[in-house]
Amino acid sequence: MKIIFDELCIQEVDSFYKILKQELSILQGNPLILDFSNVEKIDMSAIQVLISLKKQCEISNIDLIYLNMNSPQVQSSIDTFNLNEDLGLKS
Repeated sequence: MKIIFDELCIQEVDSFYKILKQELSILQGNPLILDFSNVEKIDMSAIQVLISLKKQCEISNIDLIYLNMNSPQVQSSIDTFNLNEDLGLKS
């Protein structure tokens, strides 16, 4: 799933969460692939959604794969809060 937002901040989190919930309902055991190539900025509210999503995927035995999380601001947010392990990212 290519993320349509260029920012994932508090204003976008509700819409982002609804999209993720819908996507999870149709996966039927297939991996959930999130493509962050459009995302330039992410804040803690979106990171909390991602952490919750990771836990939900683990419970449902769904692989969660992140692509293109290489925006400097996205990486900075993840590094600032030391969330590589919580999100299942390689350090």
